[in-house]
Amino acid sequence: MRQYSIDARNIKNPIYPCPIKMGGKNANGQMLSIGNYYLSLNGKPFFGICGEAHFSRMNRELWEDEIIKMKAGGLNIIATYIFWIHHEEIEGTFDFSGNKDLRIFLELCKKNNMYVILRIGPFSHGECRNGGFPDWMYGQPFDIRCDDPSYLFYTRRFYEQIYQQAKGLLFKDNGPVIGVQLENEHEHASCPWEMTTENSKEWVVSGHDGKNHMNTLKQMALEIGFDVPLYTATAWGGACAPEDTVFPLWGGYAFRPWMFYDGKLKEHPATAEYLYGDFHNNSAPKYYNFDPEYAPEDFPYACCEMGGGMNVYYPYRFQLPYESVAALSQVKSGSGCNFLGYYMYHGGTHPRGKTVPYMNECDVPKFSYDYQAPLGEFGQVRLSYHQLKLQHLFYQEFTSEITSAKTILSKEAAVQTPEDVETLRYVARADEQGRGFLYLNNYQDHVETIDQTDFCVTVQSDLGEVRFPQDGSLNLSKDACAILPYWFSLEGHLLKYATVQLITRVVYSHTAYYFFSKIRGMSGEFVFPEDEIIPVSGCSVQKHKVILSNSETSVFTFGQGNRCIVTVLNANDAERLWQYDTPEGRKLFLCDCPVLYKDNEFELEYPMGEEVALSVFPSEKESIVIHNRELSRSGNIGPFITYTVFQDKKEYHFSVRDASSVNSDEESTLKRPVVGSPITSSKVVNARAVLQFEPDVFTGMKQVMLRIRYQGDIGYAFSNGEMFHDNFCNGAPWEIDLLPYKEKLLNKGMYIYVSPKKSGGFIDSSSAMAAMVEVFKDQVAHIDSIELQGIKSLPVSL
Repeated sequence: MRQYSIDARNIKNPIYPCPIKMGGKNANGQMLSIGNYYLSLNGKPFFGICGEAHFSRMNRELWEDEIIKMKAGGLNIIATYIFWIHHEEIEGTFDFSGNKDLRIFLELCKKNNMYVILRIGPFSHGECRNGGFPDWMYGQPFDIRCDDPSYLFYTRRFYEQIYQQAKGLLFKDNGPVIGVQLENEHEHASCPWEMTTENSKEWVVSGHDGKNHMNTLKQMALEIGFDVPLYTATAWGGACAPEDTVFPLWGGYAFRPWMFYDGKLKEHPATAEYLYGDFHNNSAPKYYNFDPEYAPEDFPYACCEMGGGMNVYYPYRFQLPYESVAALSQVKSGSGCNFLGYYMYHGGTHPRGKTVPYMNECDVPKFSYDYQAPLGEFGQVRLSYHQLKLQHLFYQEFTSEITSAKTILSKEAAVQTPEDVETLRYVARADEQGRGFLYLNNYQDHVETIDQTDFCVTVQSDLGEVRFPQDGSLNLSKDACAILPYWFSLEGHLLKYATVQLITRVVYSHTAYYFFSKIRGMSGEFVFPEDEIIPVSGCSVQKHKVILSNSETSVFTFGQGNRCIVTVLNANDAERLWQYDTPEGRKLFLCDCPVLYKDNEFELEYPMGEEVALSVFPSEKESIVIHNRELSRSGNIGPFITYTVFQDKKEYHFSVRDASSVNSDEESTLKRPVVGSPITSSKVVNARAVLQFEPDVFTGMKQVMLRIRYQGDIGYAFSNGEMFHDNFCNGAPWEIDLLPYKEKLLNKGMYIYVSPKKSGGFIDSSSAMAAMVEVFKDQVAHIDSIELQGIKSLPVSL
């Protein structure tokens, strides 16, 4: 057995005001302030959980539902870029209409109690054309990203337009806007000028005038009216983020397509993003991607760009391992972060331009900005969303316990390398009373991990030594991670330790219900040194120890004077958990499809044709109604009441015609392979399909998802000769929500073209004339299947 240990005794973690003049009070007297280790709201710790979502890249009709999904995922802040080129593409003409209506977006955030950080630039990047600068700025006789007076004139005008959209919706007005980010990676990062990049490779400058320019932007924002508690800036990589001007924010990406820009790099190296550090310790060494000029203990370690996904770039195609996102979040938290921020959390679609059709950076798709995010381009819910949600609910429900706990590095963590997958990765977060959490991580990017088996970890604490487990050993599956509590108070009852992860708490009928999740590969157990434990299901008791079954939901109760009931869900059921606070109290659901709580009503975002069961807690009803269909009680999962499985089906009137052959008029059924045929070659050089739709495809639908599986280089979608979506092939299905294009598709249909993936190619320019021709050895283009799935909103009456 491998034995590890960590000394978490004599913890000193003084909490004091952050030496920065920020914070604010709203009209209702609520106060937001910055301490040295975390933010405070009304004098209580506030664990910020921020996710990036760009309103101008999202369908306005779905904004509110997507905000609700983000909130259900555990976010309490949305960060959003205001891309200059989206709003002033034509000089002097500002556009905040349709999907660009910032004010409506902010009003919806306010309605749903979601805070906002506006990233007002003026430089943004975000894989937007010119980093967000309008094309017309390239032809101006002044320098940008500096204190040039002419540049500041246009910047002020842009800021003023943003302020008019946000006026009355700032925190001081009881609005959602708690922060403004100035610039982005100033004097550190840049991007191509799309005006010339294909010829001269000219790039937007990274900036000049350093701290003076950041001060200038802040003073300009204040003069215009942006009086907010937080002014932020990205700080990594030597970016200019003077702590006397802005609240510095950090981050990190494990998947870095930009490294492949020049074509020299062949394989992605392993990164240090999954190694624990201590980012709130003045005596700690400098870490990769964290080199503050200030004393780390004086400022919270806060993030705004943790890789919630990553865009597919033309030279680098990959499928993001969704487990990587929750592991990154867990490592940041274990390293002392009390403010998590994801880029992206919700994907999107580049809008079409007025003067230039494409608003993207040249190396990414023209339209798709899915980013493989926890919520995809059209709100698709990914595994990363569910795994993050379990952490976020824990941080929000037990904020005081986690924010007061300081990182304690293990001796192994201090010397580990990314390539070392044999040694256990672990740290503790412990408070001054001796309570805390043991963090374990078994994920590493770009290295094949292994199951961690037959190990134990001993934590020395002021309340007594804790050995995980008390007897025997632990296992942890590859790519899994865990946060295990020790000396934790459950309604005043002391839990010595548990080898399961805490999620949330519900008080119902004068009883406290605690919900935990089992960890993949790990046997679950609890030890209570004093209380009598009564097993209910899925567990057994040996003195003060509860031993859980491996697969069943486990339930037990303890504490006669102050009764508690503990439910431990298996990992799969935990990832189906949805939580909402209602006027009647907290409601929990187990469901495979999204459960939304909107305008005091519940609804399912239901994919047509899928089998769905809904489990509810608390509930004592014998039946519920979903979309006028009564579902009877059919069983239970612990305290959750499960109602009958239901399934709605729809026949789609939809035709696919192989358009690769000139004389093909054949109509096909769904999922029929549509194989490209050559016109001038004996090889398959492309794949094409024409799609026609009947009106009932769209009737009553919230979304209509087209799903295409194909092989090739790039997939293009056209209607009436105009491209409206595209996809860089990485082996995953290409998805498009067709509902926003309904009228055009009904009138004109659509056409899919897959360009071939080529190998052994070069340009032959040996002709004495001005002739060039592409020569290649092999090429592949093939549409494997095309299918439709409608998504409906189904009201739920409980």
